[in-house]
Amino acid sequence: MKWVNIKDLWYHLRIRLQAARNFLFYEEFSIKDVALASGFSYPTVFARSFKQQFGETPRSFRNTWRKKQSQASPPEIRRLSFSSRDRRAQG
Repeated sequence: MKWVNIKDLWYHLRIRLQAARNFLFYEEFSIKDVALASGFSYPTVFARSFKQQFGETPRSFRNTWRKKQSQASPPEIRRLSFSSRDRRAQG
C-alpha cells in the first residue's frame, strides 16, 4: 500500500476547486458540467467541497458575481485634449 501525504491531497483538491471557481466565473457551463470538468464524479460532492472551501454554494457564487457584474458601471472614456501650447509644440 502506498502512503499519500494528506497535504498533497488537500493541495490537489484546492487547485481543482479554484479551477471550478474560474469555470463558474468565466463560463456558462452547468454546475454538473463544472463538477465533472473539475474532476468530481458527483455534483453533490463538488457542491459540498466548494461550500466548505469558499463559504457558499457554486450556484450562489455564480449568482453573486453575475449580480455584481450587472450593477457595475461601464468605464468612463475621456478624450485627450491638448492645450494650444501643446499643439504648437507638436506642429
